[in-house]
Order: sequence, then C-alpha cells, then structure tokens
Amino acid sequence: MKQRLAIAASVLVLAVLAFSGVGRAANGGSMSFNGTNQYVSVAASSDWAVGTGDFTVEWFQYQTSFSSSWPRIFTVGAYPASIGVSIEGGTMYVWLAGGWRLNASVGTISNQWVHFAVTRAGTTLRIWKNGTQLASTTNSSNVTNSSTPLYVGSEATSGTYFGGLITNFHFVKGTALYTSTFTPAGPITPVADTKLLLLAVDSAGLLTDSSASGRAVTNVNASTFNWGTPFPWTGSSASTSVPATSPPATTTTTTVAPTTTTTVAPTTTVAPTTTVVPTTTPQAVTTTSNAPSSSGTTPSASTPAVVSTLPTGTVSATTTTTTVARSVAGAPGASTTTTTVVPTTTVAPTTTTTTVPAPAAPAADIGEVAAIVDGAPVEADLQRVNNELVVTVGESKVVLGVVNAEGTGKGLSSSGALELSGGELISVRAEGLAPGAEAQFWLFSNPVLLGTSSANDAGRLATSAAIPADAKTGAHRFVLSAKDSTGAPLNLSVGIRINAADNGGIRWGILLSLLVLIGGGLSALFLPAVLRRRSS
Repeated sequence: MKQRLAIAASVLVLAVLAFSGVGRAANGGSMSFNGTNQYVSVAASSDWAVGTGDFTVEWFQYQTSFSSSWPRIFTVGAYPASIGVSIEGGTMYVWLAGGWRLNASVGTISNQWVHFAVTRAGTTLRIWKNGTQLASTTNSSNVTNSSTPLYVGSEATSGTYFGGLITNFHFVKGTALYTSTFTPAGPITPVADTKLLLLAVDSAGLLTDSSASGRAVTNVNASTFNWGTPFPWTGSSASTSVPATSPPATTTTTTVAPTTTTTVAPTTTVAPTTTVVPTTTPQAVTTTSNAPSSSGTTPSASTPAVVSTLPTGTVSATTTTTTVARSVAGAPGASTTTTTVVPTTTVAPTTTTTTVPAPAAPAADIGEVAAIVDGAPVEADLQRVNNELVVTVGESKVVLGVVNAEGTGKGLSSSGALELSGGELISVRAEGLAPGAEAQFWLFSNPVLLGTSSANDAGRLATSAAIPADAKTGAHRFVLSAKDSTGAPLNLSVGIRINAADNGGIRWGILLSLLVLIGGGLSALFLPAVLRRRSS
C-alpha cells in the first residue's frame, strides 16, 4: 500500500512541474505595433547621448506591415535623428548626430523573427543580422542630444510607423557587446551598462523596463501585447514561434534523483484518494492590425504645365417687342409687331497662358549627380544601395529607383545608372524637405515637367514620375526641384539614360531582316521551277 501511495505522490509532483509553466510563454512575448500610429516613448535622458564612445542597440523583430515608407525601429529626436535606425525599402540606415552613417541591405525579413544589432567599438560602426555582420564603417560621430525622448516603433511622425512585433529591445551605453560573429540568445539579460531593456514578459509587463534604471515607458495609441516570441533561439533565421493570441506550448524536463525505497508491512489501512492535476488556462490576447495606408501623390507624364483662362466670347442681344392696338370702346384692334435691335459691343477673345518656369538644372552625366542649393553648387553624396541610388545633399536624402510599366522594380543598370524606357517610372522617396513643400520633377535637356508632389508635415514624400512615351533616346537629366528643411531652394540633377522601347520584345529592324531572308528563300525555291518551264 505504501508503495502505491509513493507512486501516486510522485505522479502528482511530476504533473505539477510539467504544467506549471503553461500559464504564459516560457520566455515572454512582444510589443505589437499596427504600423499606423502606435509606438512607445521613454523620457529624455543623458543616457541616450552616447557621445563618441562605444554602444550597443539590439532587438528582435517580426515585421508584418511595410505600408510606411520610412519605418523607424527606434529614434532619439526628429529627422535627422541624433541616434536611430530605420529600415526603408529593404535597406537599414543607422542615424547618428544628424545624418545616416551606415547602411546595409537586410534581405528577406517579412513575417519571420530576426535579431538585429548596431554596435560601435572604438571607431568601428557595425550592423549585425542574426549574429552575422552585414556592414561596417569608420565612425566617430558625437551624439550629444539629451533633451528629446527615445521612441520605439516610430519617430512619432507620419510615414515612420513600424508594423509588427518588437521584443527584447536593449540599449547599452559604453559597451559594444558584439565584435565578431555570434549566436543571438535570449531572453536578453541586462549588463552593467544597460540603460533600457524592454522584454514584454506579459501583458502586465508590456511597458516594464527591466534595466536597473527602471524607467517609465509610455504607450502611445494603445500598442498591445502579443504572445509571439523568438525563443528558444537556435541562431538561424527560421522562427520558432510566430505571432499568436495564445502562449506557445512549453515542455519542462524534470530530472528526479534516484531514491531507495524500504517497504514496511502496513499496519494501517488508508482509504484511496483521488489526485486532480491542476491546469492553467492561458489568457488570449488579440492583436488588431489596421489596413495599410499610403502617402504621396503619383504624378502623370506631361509637357510643361500650362494654365489657360477661358476666352471671353462675343455676345449679341436681340429684343423683340409686340404691341397690340386697342379701340376706345375696348374692342379688339389689329396687332402690330415692332422689332428693336439693341446694339452690342463685340469683345475679341483673349487667352492668358502661364507656363511653369523650368528650374536651373546643373549638368550631370549618366550615373552622376549634381546639386544647387539657394543658387550655389553644393556637394552631393551618391551611393548605390539595394539597386537604388541614394543621394544626400545636406540634411536632405533622396532615394531613386526604376519601376517598369507593370509596377515591378528594375534595379540599376550594369554601370550603376538609372536606365529606362518611355512609359516607365522613376520612384522617388525623399526626406529632409521643408514641411508641405511642393516638389517638381523635370526631364531635361528640353525641360518637360513630369509632375509634382507635396511633402508631408515631416518633410517627407514618396511618389513616382513617369517618363513620356515619346521621350527621345539617349542621355537625359532627371531633376528634382523643391525646398530643403531650411526653406532654401534645392535643385538636384541625376544623369539617366532613356532607351528605345522594346515593343513587347519585337525589334522591327530584326523582323524586317527576317522577312527579307524568308523572301529570298522563297524566291530560291520557285526560281528553278520557272526556269525549267521556260527551257521546256
């Protein structure tokens, strides 16, 4: 009997151990952002001012929405940030001291858990993805801003909202945690220099800072908790847990030390008992994602904009008066009709035409750029990133790409230039313009206004400009004319090449040559027969 009791007690202990962790995810969850207006905020601090020293910022993300053109993972200060990270069109930008200092193509990141880290050790700035270095550069930017909040999930301006999950956001000042290839692991534990650690352990701890600072975290527009977690992490890019409304299943392995059991003859009869194994029901948390939004205006191809005033036409009025004569007795008399023609003055039609003046466009060869700000030439930095051109002029950043008529990106030519045919489009994403500024897009040498678009309240725009179908082939300049963040006129020229349309892949010269060859072949077949008939 005592043996049976011992076995029952062991079963009860093992059952309790096995189910005790199911009440929540074994390694927490994540912050869920809708990509429309949600983010979290932490108050301004000198801890965000990393100076010229070492630092680490790392996090796990599961991105589900790409509706924002400039999503920020985190940022301190508005554009251009004192320190921050954005992922735009498949490219990560690291922002330090008012400019982007390093970028890298991040590859496929949609709907999968990915670990990212940005570190600076000495003067080496690095980007890491899943423990592998993507890019590095020499950098000693001095980050001194301690007066603005740190935002996670946005810059708190339109077009910068991240859509998806973020967890284990870790900000370290004074230490570069990674300097060589590593395997990401978690949940992340704080180190001596940790200034912020957001683990999102559960819904109650969504806004808990697990660092020694214990900072207050503000939830803006109701970001939610999600059970999705990347842990246990295996070091590969494949996720082990996806966004969910219930905690993932967990398995607890319990090692029981061997024991020696001595059986003593029972002297007391114990009534049988029933053991109930406790269970825990997980709390369901539902995450709601809003539909993607779009920004910017898509201009259509056109010649220079012409505004016409409708002409004043010629007007002539004729008045007809009918008089009825009456007798003294009131008897009806004969009626007479008198027609009076009122003289009028004819005004000749006039037309007022207003042509939008073309901007001053600096010269730029194919694959090169040039810029003028406030009438004076300035330096323009050109980089080729992820099959796009990234041009920086002062605090303004312009990203240009080629999109075919089907809406698919074509990438750059083999020489790294924008090459396209009539009817195709140049995609434009710009930051650092004056809020609400109108941007004009022109094709030179003979200036043709392709379209216009307006920057949003944060000085950003995303749009495209179509090349006219009848544009001449050869070298041209694509010119963006707008106002920069200081309000100064900015004219940016980019040398492009326009190729002949392929007409669905048919080259008429080749087709004509084929017809000539076919005709010659047919002649060769029929000519001998004609000669034979004549000889007979």
